[in-house]
Amino acid sequence: MYPVESGVPLPERKWGSRGGNPPLYPFHKMAVGDCFFAPDKTSNQVWNGIQAYIDKCPGKYFVTRTTDRGTGCWRVR
Repeated sequence: MYPVESGVPLPERKWGSRGGNPPLYPFHKMAVGDCFFAPDKTSNQVWNGIQAYIDKCPGKYFVTRTTDRGTGCWRVR
């Protein structure tokens, strides 16, 4: 038997509708022309994040470039 409790506050929902960790990269906040730099990541690491994101949100396009500020990611469409 499980005891019934009252007055216990509901915890905040974790990121996303199914829970999980918050996104590592800010793709969901980017408008066309926006960019971010990930100085501690390689182009391949950022590209893997892009691939996972566009599987969920098709129709958005991104490019990456290695710069002196780190790996840059631009939303182009």
